[in-house]
Amino acid sequence: MAIMRDTLTTKEREFVEVYLSDPKADRSVAYKIAYSTLNMSKRAVYAKASRVLNKERVQKAIAKAQHKAEERSVTNASWLLDQYRMIADFNIRKFMVFRDGGAFYDFSQASDEDWYCITEHAEMTFNLAKGDEMVYPLTCVKLRPGVRSAALKAIGEHTDVAAWVRNQVTEQTSNDLIAEAFKDIASRLHI
Repeated sequence: MAIMRDTLTTKEREFVEVYLSDPKADRSVAYKIAYSTLNMSKRAVYAKASRVLNKERVQKAIAKAQHKAEERSVTNASWLLDQYRMIADFNIRKFMVFRDGGAFYDFSQASDEDWYCITEHAEMTFNLAKGDEMVYPLTCVKLRPGVRSAALKAIGEHTDVAAWVRNQVTEQTSNDLIAEAFKDIASRLHI
C-alpha cells in the first residue's frame, strides 16, 4: 500500500511555481524547468507534465496559491478604492481658520489620511486687497485640476455606480445622465 504525501516534492514545488508564475508557461514548460527532460519527445514531456499536474497534492497547491493571489488582488482593489474615496471625500475647508481679520490653513491637527490628500493639492498664496489698500494675505490650497473628478470616476467605474459607464443604454437623455452625475458628485463633495 502506497503512502500518500500531502507535501510537495522539491520538483513538484518548482513545477507549481513555474506553472503559476508565467501565464505563457504551459504544463510542458513547467515540467521542462522542474524535471530532467533530456532525450524526451514533446509528447512524452506533455504526458509526464499532465501526470504531475493531475496529482491531487499539486492541484491543491495550485488552488491554494491561486486563492492567495485572488485575496491579494481583492485587498489591493479594496485599498485602491479606499484611497480614491478618501481623496473624493476630502474637504480642505476643515483646516481653514479665521483669526485677526485673516484666513489661513492650520494643518497642525492633520491626520496621515489628511496628509495623503493634502499632498494631492497645489498651494498658492494670494494677497487680497480692497481698492489700493491691502486687506490680508490668503493662502489657498486647492486640488490639482482633475484629481477629485478622476478619483470619483475611478470609484464609479469599479463599483456599482453607473454614472461613468460608457454607451449606457437608457431612456434618459445624456443631459439627464450628466445632471444626475453632477448631483451625485456634488453630494459627495458636500457642495
